[in-house]
Amino acid sequence: MDLTLKFFSGCPVLEQLSLDKCSWGDMVVSILFPVLKCLSITNYSGTPHLEGSRVKIHAPNLVSLNYVETVNKTSDLTSCSSLADSNIHFPYLYQYFPERRGQVCSRTAKLLAGLSNVKLLKLSGETFEALSFADERLANLCSFNNLIHLEVSSAMRCSTLRALFDLLLTSRNLKSLVFAEDFNGTSPFHLDVDDDSDSLIQSLMGQCLLLHLESVEFKKFNGHPRELDVVKLFLRNAVVLKRLFVEDSSCSRNKKNVIQQLQNIPRGSKNCVVRFSTSSCVSYLYK
Repeated sequence: MDLTLKFFSGCPVLEQLSLDKCSWGDMVVSILFPVLKCLSITNYSGTPHLEGSRVKIHAPNLVSLNYVETVNKTSDLTSCSSLADSNIHFPYLYQYFPERRGQVCSRTAKLLAGLSNVKLLKLSGETFEALSFADERLANLCSFNNLIHLEVSSAMRCSTLRALFDLLLTSRNLKSLVFAEDFNGTSPFHLDVDDDSDSLIQSLMGQCLLLHLESVEFKKFNGHPRELDVVKLFLRNAVVLKRLFVEDSSCSRNKKNVIQQLQNIPRGSKNCVVRFSTSSCVSYLYK
């Protein structure tokens, strides 16, 4: 272990580093590489505990970060102002310690604070799940002023949508948003975009959430009412939206009904083109 720690501070010209399934116990690990550009940490072990090592990453020239990790470690990202793209995934282990969800949320938000300068960001649905454990809105979430592309890389639970909106509120220059998977699970959360009294919708509209958003893509759309509500949200409130892509993966019988609803949704942008494609490669394009 001592040799490993010496290695982390003894390679002044290392530019790429990949750490897979490393076990550091309860140690404090400092990764100090002045010219490191690409870092990948994939340490998911499935171990259901919150205690563990503390990982400090100091890489002032880091450009790309891939981080797949349980939240049992506290991770600090310092001096990573050059970071351009990141992929973050926290595997879902929170059911093992529901009484400490606040700690999970705090650690997740702390890690994201080190990513505030990224331009391209992938966050898994489980990462949004961790953020959703906040007792209140994520008022202390850092701002992502440089972020132009956000991808939700795995399925989202409906109950985590508020965490997504909180992050979007801090990403004022976002241009592209992709949902790579569908929405799953059931929850008491209900998004009624047709109800003017909905406080969430009022918050989004009042703070000009979607002022720069040009493209939204739903890659695995199943036609569920809540999915359609989210589509309505972006069509109605993204004032400069140029394209919205919906890829149907369900072969649902109500496909025609979904297409008709999409056509009838009032749009915030007069120049928006909507493309609805099906699993049979049939594409419907309309304004």
